[in-house]
Order: sequence, then structure tokens, then C-alpha cells
Amino acid sequence: MIRDAQHLTSAFKMDKKRFPWQRSSVPSDRFYDDFDLRFDYLKQDSINQNYYYYSLRADSPQRLQPEIYTGRIKPFENSDKYTELKIYLRKVVDSVSYDKKISSSDEVRSYLFPATLTFTSYHTNYLRPAVTFSGFNFLYINALLAVLYVLYTRIRKQKLSFVALAGTGLAGIYGFIPALVINLSQ
Repeated sequence: MIRDAQHLTSAFKMDKKRFPWQRSSVPSDRFYDDFDLRFDYLKQDSINQNYYYYSLRADSPQRLQPEIYTGRIKPFENSDKYTELKIYLRKVVDSVSYDKKISSSDEVRSYLFPATLTFTSYHTNYLRPAVTFSGFNFLYINALLAVLYVLYTRIRKQKLSFVALAGTGLAGIYGFIPALVINLSQ
């Protein structure tokens, strides 16, 4: 509970001399999320032991500029509040993107396959199909496979199939393997 901070509120205006501390203090989370504000500890409430009173110092900034976001989540009345909170927090976590460290197997996979298809999220057990584009690394391998296909046909003294060459250049490993199988059957 904060005293001397009513000017920071939009609708809370109460005379702190005429009303008791519990009614004339501002309940606020800014104590935790605005690190620039400075407070003086006043006292703990004698009736409600969960209330601690702080005074906003005069040399403190008189504007709110929170460094972090804090919020309260209140489930609906007459519901399974823990299940509701669990579902909501999973949705929040799923909506946040983060930088994932790329392992060596992911790096190799990005050269072989241009996209990855997943069916579940990292954070939940829900079925959620998603296609993730890996970048353009696969073009190096596609070009290398096309060159290998040309060398293979030259060594075997076979006619070069431009359809198979284009398939290898565009589809990479997915075009290279069928091109080899077709060449072996000839």
C-alpha cells in the first residue's frame, strides 16, 4: 500500500488525514515493476498483516515508467480455477517466441531439408501442425547433388536427363534419389 502517490492514479483521490490508512493508501504493483521509484517503509498494518505501507519519496520520479510488466490473473467464479489457469498460461507460453539454440543436427537438417513439419508445440501436448522454413542453406546441397548427378551420368556414360537434373537442383535429396534409381534401372 503506497502513501503520497495519489497523483499517480486516475480516479483514486482521498484525504489521507481524514480517512484510515487502509482506505487512503493506494494499492499498487508499481513497487515491484518500476525500479526507478523510491519508497520509504512506514509500517505493517496491525489489523491486516498482509498490508505494508510505503511512502513515495519526494526525490523519486513522479511518473510511472515500469521496466517490467506485472499482472494479475483472476479465474472465473464457479469454475475449476486451476484448470483454467493452466490452459491460459499454456496459451501465453505458446504465443511467446524465443531464440532456440541450433544444435549440430538441426544445422545438418537445414542443409538437407528446406522446411520442417511438426505436429506438437514445444510447450504443450496439443496437436498443432506447423511448417518452419529453415532458410536457404539447402541450396548448397541441392547444387552439390546436381553436380554429383552430372558426374555420375558421365562416369556411367549415360545420357544426361535434364528433367532429373532440374529435379535434383530444385528438390535436392528428394530429386537425387529418384534420379539415381531411374538411372540404375536403365
